[in-house]
Amino acid sequence: MAGASAKEPETPKHPARTFSNLALPIADVPLVLESIDEYTTTLPDGASKREVTAVKTYRDSAGRMRIERDIDYPDGPSSLIQIFDHQKGFMALLDTESKIAHRVTIPKPELPGAQPRFIFLGGPLVALAGEKKFNSESLGSQTIAGAEFEGHRFTTTMEGESSLVGIQEHWMSRELGLIGFMSSSGPDIAETVRIQRLERTEPDPALFVIPGDYSVQDLGHFGPDL
Repeated sequence: MAGASAKEPETPKHPARTFSNLALPIADVPLVLESIDEYTTTLPDGASKREVTAVKTYRDSAGRMRIERDIDYPDGPSSLIQIFDHQKGFMALLDTESKIAHRVTIPKPELPGAQPRFIFLGGPLVALAGEKKFNSESLGSQTIAGAEFEGHRFTTTMEGESSLVGIQEHWMSRELGLIGFMSSSGPDIAETVRIQRLERTEPDPALFVIPGDYSVQDLGHFGPDL
C-alpha cells in the first residue's frame, strides 16, 4: 500500500452510467461506425429525463477498439473516450481536459484465437426479487447501414405483477461481431442504440494508443471489486 504522503489516483470527472457497446473486439474485421444512444428514465414524480449520446466506434484488424461518446451532462457537455486493447490487457479512459489516462487491467484472451461474444445481462427486471417468466423469439433479418443483421426479442414478466414487463431487442451480425440495433424497456427506463453509419475500413493506428502527452494513472484490475 502506498504511504500516506502518496497522491491518491484521480478519478474521471463524470462517473458514467453503464453504456452499451455495439462492437466486439474481434480481429480481421476493421470498421468505423457512428451510432446514437437514447436513454430515458422516469423520475419518481412522473417526469421523464432523456439523454442522447452520439458515439463513434473504431476497431482495427488486431481487434483493438476506441469508443468516443459526446454526452450532455447537467454541468455541460463532455467527451468520454475509451481505448480497449485485450492483447495487451488494458482499458484506458482518457480525460481530455486534464490529459490523464485512467488505466485498468482487463483479462487477456484465455486461449489463442478465442473469440469474444456478446453477453446480455437479463434486462431491466433482472435486479427485482420474485419469480419471473422468460420468452424469446426470432425476428428474422433486416439490413442496417448496408449490413445484414438477425433479430431476437426477449420478454421478461413478473409473476403476479402483470404491469412489470421488460423487453430487450437485439439485431446482431456474428460475421461482423456487431449489433446494428438494440433496445431495452422496463417500468422506469427505455434505451435504444442504433447504427447511423458503418464503414468497413482500417482506422488510424494512433487512435488505439494513449497519447504521449497524457499522464497515466493505473487503477488496478477490472473485476467485481473494482
